[in-house]
Amino acid sequence: MFIFKTMNKDKNKDKNDRVVLITGASGGLGRDLAKKFFARGYRLVLASRNMDKLNELKDSLTAGKRSSEIALAADGIGSEISLAADGIGSEIALTACDVTKEEDVLAAFEAAIENFGRVDILVNNAGIGLKKPFYEIEKDEFEKLMQVNATGVFLFTKYAHEFMEKGRIITISSIAGIVGAGGYSAYCASKHAVNGFLKAARHDLKKSEKEISISWVNPYKLKTSFDSGYAHKAPDYLKLDTKHYADYVVALAEGKGFLASCIFTRNLAYRIKKMIVKK
Repeated sequence: MFIFKTMNKDKNKDKNDRVVLITGASGGLGRDLAKKFFARGYRLVLASRNMDKLNELKDSLTAGKRSSEIALAADGIGSEISLAADGIGSEIALTACDVTKEEDVLAAFEAAIENFGRVDILVNNAGIGLKKPFYEIEKDEFEKLMQVNATGVFLFTKYAHEFMEKGRIITISSIAGIVGAGGYSAYCASKHAVNGFLKAARHDLKKSEKEISISWVNPYKLKTSFDSGYAHKAPDYLKLDTKHYADYVVALAEGKGFLASCIFTRNLAYRIKKMIVKK
C-alpha cells in the first residue's frame, strides 16, 4: 500500500543555498541522504557518534569531485553541483553527537550556525533497533531505545524550532510506528511515540510564528546494517533501497509531490518475488 501526499513548494530559498542537518549521518540511509543532498548542492551538517565514519563520508564526498560532476552532467544535472564543486571542503561540517544528550544536540545546531549561519532543513535520521519478545527485554534496553529513537527526535525538533525561522523538519520513522510486530515491542513503542509526538507538534506549530513544517516517513525495512545483529533477518527482496528512499526525502525537503509513507507489506513483496524470481 502506498500513501501519497502533495506538499507545497518552498519558493523562499534556492536549493543551492540551503543548509541541511542530518542526524545518524554515518549509517546506511544517513550516508545516502548526505550524498543525495550534496549532489543537489546543499551545504551539509553531518551529526553522528562515530566521527571516524563521518570523516570517511566527508572524504568520499569531496574526492574525485570533477569526475562526479561529469557523470552527473550526463544526467542533465551537472549545473546543480557546480557550487558544491568549488571550495567543497567548506561546504560540509561534522559534529560528534549523541542524540540523547541535550548538550550535543545544542552543539550540532551551533556548528551549523557557526559554519553556515542557519539551518533550513533538519532530517531526524538517527535510530537503533531491538528484536526481542517483551518478556526478555531488560529495563535498561527499553529505556536506551526510547531515548535514542524518541527523546532524540524530541530534542532535535525542539532546538530546530529555536534555531530555525523557516524550513522543514523531516523525520525517518517506521512502519513500526503504525502497526505492531512480534519481537519488536520496544521498537514499535519508540516509533509510535515518535509519530504521536510529531502529529501533536504539527498542531503546536500552528500557534508559532515560525514558518516551519513537520513531515515524517514510515518505511518498511531498508537495506542497511540495522538488523545485522539479529539471528533472523528479513531477506533483501523485502527491503527498500536506501538510495531510492533518500531520493524521496530530498524531494520532500524541496517541497515536491512526495511519496510520504511507503508501506511495503511482507505479503505483497512475497507475491511479487514469486512472480519474478525463478527457483
